[in-house]
Amino acid sequence: MPTIPGPELPPGTVVRRPPTGTVWQFRDRRIEGVTFRGVRTPEEWLSFERTVFVDCTFERCDLQWDWGGDHEHQDDGPHLLGCRIVRCDLRNTSLPYGRIEGSTFDTCRWHSHLDAVDLVDNVFVGVVDSLSLWGRNQPLIPSIRPRSRPNEIRGNDFTAADLRGLGLHAGVPVHDQRWPEGPGCGVVERVPERVAALRARTEGSPDPADQELVDAVTDWEYWDDPGNRQQDAWLRWDDPSMPESSNRFHRALAELDLG
Repeated sequence: MPTIPGPELPPGTVVRRPPTGTVWQFRDRRIEGVTFRGVRTPEEWLSFERTVFVDCTFERCDLQWDWGGDHEHQDDGPHLLGCRIVRCDLRNTSLPYGRIEGSTFDTCRWHSHLDAVDLVDNVFVGVVDSLSLWGRNQPLIPSIRPRSRPNEIRGNDFTAADLRGLGLHAGVPVHDQRWPEGPGCGVVERVPERVAALRARTEGSPDPADQELVDAVTDWEYWDDPGNRQQDAWLRWDDPSMPESSNRFHRALAELDLG
């Protein structure tokens, strides 16, 4: 298919897709006040490099796009500034080496790893299921160059979100965000110390409930690499997406008195 420069998109434009068989490429562009509506299979006809989206709206889109950034071209990552992302499919969306600022995510489908993204002053609304945030880019493959600095993550408001299966890794600054509050969730400090204390308290106990907690500690130690562990985290112990053993583990950590 022929690749052509993307057309001018003045404010108020609604983008669905170009004529069949055409690939739009946007490079070094600022796209302002444009609505992307119902965009599907975008990897077949859209690509971006060094593109900034300002006050744009994405409605019911599949956002598994080629956003332009990768480990060799980190400066090509996208910027979304003051955008609205509404009822979009964000599963496996990574926005590599990009920045999202002052934007709202409203009732989207998640299951995303944002491991090399700046998140500043954004609002999250509705069910947010299986979102993983990383304070530092920690590639699993040695040949991939990590980001040269920590991700900037601050001022994000999750108070209107139903956070399920949230993962925080590698130094996400928990106290710089706004989190849901309630009897079944909260910010828990000194998490690794609590895990160690919980093991010491329950290991060797004949109580099956204590053995279940030991198993949860073992799983946490296995899956959560020491270099990526959070000292402080927002935890939920009434998470409907998680098994009761996981919720009980989080509850036990929150209730533990370290003295």
